Amino acid sequence: MNMRRGLFRLWVLFAGLWALGVGMATWSSVADPYLPTERYLYYPDTDLFHVAPATFNPYSDDTLKELPYPFNTYLHLQSGMTEEQARRLIKRFRAEIIPTREARLPEVRWKNIREGLLFGTVPSVILFALGYAILWAFAGFKQTKPVA
Repeated sequence: MNMRRGLFRLWVLFAGLWALGVGMATWSSVADPYLPTERYLYYPDTDLFHVAPATFNPYSDDTLKELPYPFNTYLHLQSGMTEEQARRLIKRFRAEIIPTREARLPEVRWKNIREGLLFGTVPSVILFALGYAILWAFAGFKQTKPVA
């Protein structure tokens, strides 16, 4: 029985299954990357959209109207606005904020790919090195044939 060949074949099988499993697990984060939720508030005095503070609770204030947008983005407008003001702000929000959120997608996607590649290959390489080191150590205990 050839121990080295058998363990190498087991390692190839394990590494292939591990890479396949990691690929399947990370595929959704590459195809549709997650962006953390950002809630924007419109401040009429500065005429700007600001990211809401982390302590902001959109459900505690009934005077705010929440509008969901793609990429986990929300706009909160005050309910007292006229329909025309709200339409103008929504159009401006879509032109200013949404493209900047969308521009972050490739960066997050590549970060997820790098993490998946690392998580898919590093454990297999470590296992290979560990197995090789163990086989090398035990090879030192074999008796060598005397040279005649």
